Amino acid sequence: MVPISMSCPLTKRTMDVYMVNNANRMNTAENIKDIFINSAVRTLAKMPSIQDRQNYHRSLYESLFAKAKRACIISCDNDEESPSSFIASMNLPVQTPSRDVFVSFFNNSKRNNQHSEIILDVDLCASSLSATKLKTYLTCKRSFYYKYIRGFSVAQDGLNIGVEIHKHLEMLFKNPPAMPLQKAFDLQIEQEADIRMRFELMLWSKKLEPFFKWQQRRFDAGYEIYALEQSRECAYKGFSLQGKIDRIDKFQDAYEIIDYKSGKVKAQSEKTIAQTTDFQLVFYYLLCKDELKISSLANLALASATPYEEEFLEQKLELLDAHLKEFGQKTQNFTKTDDEKNCRYCPYVYLCAKN
Repeated sequence: MVPISMSCPLTKRTMDVYMVNNANRMNTAENIKDIFINSAVRTLAKMPSIQDRQNYHRSLYESLFAKAKRACIISCDNDEESPSSFIASMNLPVQTPSRDVFVSFFNNSKRNNQHSEIILDVDLCASSLSATKLKTYLTCKRSFYYKYIRGFSVAQDGLNIGVEIHKHLEMLFKNPPAMPLQKAFDLQIEQEADIRMRFELMLWSKKLEPFFKWQQRRFDAGYEIYALEQSRECAYKGFSLQGKIDRIDKFQDAYEIIDYKSGKVKAQSEKTIAQTTDFQLVFYYLLCKDELKISSLANLALASATPYEEEFLEQKLELLDAHLKEFGQKTQNFTKTDDEKNCRYCPYVYLCAKN
């Protein structure tokens, strides 16, 4: 570990930075791609060499150490772990730390992991409220604080296939093709520039076969697509609600609101309503009810073409009103969730230090 105290130029406060230092985790030596790409290929492709990458990482650490007021590198040296040769190459002074250093380090770690309260006077009604925003608040108020109060953004890793499916279905249905929907979709994804995304969409094209058949039956029965990816806002109980509706279908003089789901859809029951945090379809109803005659609201599981209709709208409206009353309180205690399952994929899990 490397506990470092350094001054942040923006806040003028001291920061503690912790880094792991052992050969297995910090060494920038050969990895899998280095084994299969030799120096000649790297040069021809104008790719950085292994040495270039090591020098880049070295410059980052040297810059960090140079700005630190105080630095102490702690590493293991036994049969399983050893100090990183990468750090050793930087010619930093090495000495055996005293017991006080370890005691100080672990005491600081323990102190930083205390479950301190965050209580603020804040007007959450001042900005628009989406179903996603409310769900974050109901799931974990501390996560809501990090995301919406502090504004900590989260880098997106990998491909967001759900977003891409939404985009391509919107393109497909803006001008419904004369050819079969499956074939039109396949021709469309062939134009995808990102080869990885094209591959993922090709896999999904097979999964979407039931959906395209379901859609063709609706077209044949007289259903029309009224709107796609439509953004709406409305005033409700002192709040400005907003949402982007995947799709609105029209049949005769009534309208059906559909929300695409690329993942699993959990069917709800009266027993689970009280614990629900998902009010997306309820938001869509409120956004459209004054303008459209709504006959149904449904989450549509794309892979199976199974619509899960909202059967507990009235109960959820009452529950939503109660949640909005809490959300509108001027003094908010941004507590941590009691359900550790919510921490599993939380991007702020290390910042929160709940466990």
